[in-house]
Amino acid sequence: MAIQVYVLFLIKWGVQMKAIVYTSNTGYTKKYAEILSAKIGIPAYDSKVANQSIAKNDEVIYMGWLKASTVVGFEKAQKEYTVKAVCAVGMGNPNDKSESTITDRHHIKDVKVFYLQGGFDISKLHGFDKFLMKIFPKILKASAAKKDSKSDEYIEIMESIKSIKNGADFVSEANLVPVVSWLEK
Repeated sequence: MAIQVYVLFLIKWGVQMKAIVYTSNTGYTKKYAEILSAKIGIPAYDSKVANQSIAKNDEVIYMGWLKASTVVGFEKAQKEYTVKAVCAVGMGNPNDKSESTITDRHHIKDVKVFYLQGGFDISKLHGFDKFLMKIFPKILKASAAKKDSKSDEYIEIMESIKSIKNGADFVSEANLVPVVSWLEK
């Protein structure tokens, strides 16, 4: 019932969002897409099969994982669909710079950008990505050594190292509140 009311709300206010399109590497972006889909009542499709269900230029929310501050698959999604919002899923804590870094990196002008903290599981990585993430904690540790051990930056680096070594899952419905609030406006 709540989903039906929400969908009617979206239609009444002229939102033509057809779907959520996502690219997921280790499953965290997919989890967010599924949660958001259930919450707002529009379907979520893996980008590999989305074009079988939605038309070129349909309005979508795009969700992609971050690799070196790049939202994987976003450029391609922009060519296929009318992307109204992009949700970048990364391992780090959200901060004031998260969304602006993504906006700058992709030269985004008319698309709403959200950063969602996902998670990390090295066992789901393969090849060069797995190799890099095995040595990345050493690089981070060297960087942390140059910081004041009481600074926010130091603490964030140490949390990242812990997440890489132990794995982490930060996906939650609560993290999607800004996305849902934006849709309600």
